[in-house]
Amino acid sequence: STGRFLVRDHAVSYAPSATLLLSSLAHPSQRFSRSARVLAIGNPAFDQRAFQLPSLPASEVEARRIASLYADQNTLTGRDATDTALEHMAPNFDIIHFAGHAVVARDAPQLSHLVLASDGRSDGAVFSTEIAQWNLARTRLVILSGCNTAEGTLSATEGASSLARAFFAAGVRSVVSSLWAINDEDTADFFIAFHRRLVEGDSPSVALRETQIKWLGDQRAPGRPVRSWAAFQLFG
Repeated sequence: STGRFLVRDHAVSYAPSATLLLSSLAHPSQRFSRSARVLAIGNPAFDQRAFQLPSLPASEVEARRIASLYADQNTLTGRDATDTALEHMAPNFDIIHFAGHAVVARDAPQLSHLVLASDGRSDGAVFSTEIAQWNLARTRLVILSGCNTAEGTLSATEGASSLARAFFAAGVRSVVSSLWAINDEDTADFFIAFHRRLVEGDSPSVALRETQIKWLGDQRAPGRPVRSWAAFQLFG
């Protein structure tokens, strides 16, 4: 009725279940700074015979530029971005940013997976059932900068059985994920701007809102297409 996008007036986050809502309310609003420990993964060199997917060069730039905003960081790109490296390193970081392909199995959510490079003994797929068993109690925020990472079979009580939900099961407090297929270049620009706001002390919900408002544009600067920024939602 107002003709305004909701983010113009509110910072929005979603609680996929009452259990997660109560857990979120029990913790203070999250704040980060340049001193946060960040693991950034971008454009893994996956086996293209196993995964018939395109390379995402902009996602490597995304990971490196985001990591450069933090004093304590590690970057995994190309052949170094293996499934075993992610599993081994993930529990040691406050923020995990994944920029790469995600494969969503809507009818079999346990088969949804992130696509990473192989360590020579695996195929590189990290399934949601595996992620759910990790211990990510330290990790406060995960960004899944891939296509459809918020999608999954809907449950009447637990929301979507998505890759985001797997990280909640592992102990993560908040997850930013996407509702549809996204462009890697637009997404890289978006999340670099998002992390700049995190470093300045904005909470994840406020950082997301302010970045989306910037992408909406105003009289001083033209906006970007809605599809380039509206896919991203904060859960938790």
